[in-house]
Amino acid sequence: MNSCNQIGNLVADPETRTSEKGTPITTWRMAINNSGGDDVFIDVTAFGKTAEFVANHFHKGKAIFVTSRLNQDNWEDKQTGKPRSKHTLIADRVGFCGSKADNEGAKGAKEEDPFA
Repeated sequence: MNSCNQIGNLVADPETRTSEKGTPITTWRMAINNSGGDDVFIDVTAFGKTAEFVANHFHKGKAIFVTSRLNQDNWEDKQTGKPRSKHTLIADRVGFCGSKADNEGAKGAKEEDPFA
């Protein structure tokens, strides 16, 4: 089973683009507070309605809950020729974190269930 649940904060505004087939794709980087005191930074990608939801309701510094799949990107370093890899998350569902007051001014956020 490949399922991750993470709560973190966006370290930059999400970026959205559209695939050749017209599917929205939103990417963002989030900081996850590690119990040891060091933050863990990870890139997240969402597709379709989830991508639109993130683009419309989240911005830098905002707390976010993400249910996702762990993904590993592999490539060859162009300068050294050595294999490289990086873990990312593919978001299946996202939601607000924090108090209702924290989320009321978030780019027109309203009472809605992002998991619907």
